[in-house]
Amino acid sequence: MRKITIGAAVAACLISAATSAAPARSDILAPSAPANTQAALAEKLVRTIISEAMSGFVDHTRMEPDIVPAVKLAQAGVIAKLRSYGPTLSIVQRGNPSGRGLRIYKFDVEHARGRSQWRISLAADGRISNLLFQPR
Repeated sequence: MRKITIGAAVAACLISAATSAAPARSDILAPSAPANTQAALAEKLVRTIISEAMSGFVDHTRMEPDIVPAVKLAQAGVIAKLRSYGPTLSIVQRGNPSGRGLRIYKFDVEHARGRSQWRISLAADGRISNLLFQPR
């Protein structure tokens, strides 16, 4: 079981979220998939989460079940911060994936009125296993 820590400030809210219905088996990317394919999926999921958050609803069905409580606890603050930032202007992957046995992808996001950084990792079944939102 993973230990999940939630900070009181939005400055490091653990969302660990997924974005909509679980992917069909044909859409699942196992960790053995090429890194650039995994990065593309990670970026797509970050874009989807931001879009959903801006609409006020984050669909939790693509996340691993053990992280859902942390997501629900943190999401109101994250949604408020993202809405204050306005529309997304760009998303750029920063560096190579890092982590010990877990690929953690980092993305810098430019919004109309602010910036944020997102870190995301994917489970073997393609669901989001961790997602960190940090306002900049």
